[in-house]
Amino acid sequence: MAGSTVRIQAKSELTTRQWITVTAGLLVVVGVAVAMPRLVALEATPRTEPPIRVRNGSMNITVDQGDWEENGNAWSPSLGEASGTYTVTLELANQHTCEKPWTTATGRVIQIKFSDKTPPFVFTPSGASDRNRTLVTPRSRLTKASPTVLRYGKPGVGYIESIEVLGNGDPRRCTFTGSGQLSEIIIR
Repeated sequence: MAGSTVRIQAKSELTTRQWITVTAGLLVVVGVAVAMPRLVALEATPRTEPPIRVRNGSMNITVDQGDWEENGNAWSPSLGEASGTYTVTLELANQHTCEKPWTTATGRVIQIKFSDKTPPFVFTPSGASDRNRTLVTPRSRLTKASPTVLRYGKPGVGYIESIEVLGNGDPRRCTFTGSGQLSEIIIR
């Protein structure tokens, strides 16, 4: 039996069309690798505004995610959109009850009065067509204590005197005679 020889053909160089295909494939892979973290971050951005927490004492208004931004005569959360209707939850203290007992209510307008008898702070949806955001007014009476905290008053001086939730046909109101009756208001 005669020996057989196997001939191996040398690989030819890639054609221009093959180079273009390989380069395009690499560009797609790199593009996906670069864009993926941005897409994940965009998806993680809340579609609705994060909860707003109002703490008693000196009044601290805290946004759970993002920052507070100036918005005309108001402050607004930097992330998400307001739904147009808020759910308000009260965390009462020392067995305090509201006049018409409630701890959760819904409405379009929230008014919070402080014990120094100044006009109320008002939370409303902006109604803007581009991005409906919560407006907290008046901006001029609130200081930005940190990117996530607005503050009114001095620590230990004064308290939240009342909260009203309006605009749903069943207004809710709760009044307080001291700082020990309300721990926190959560607005979603």
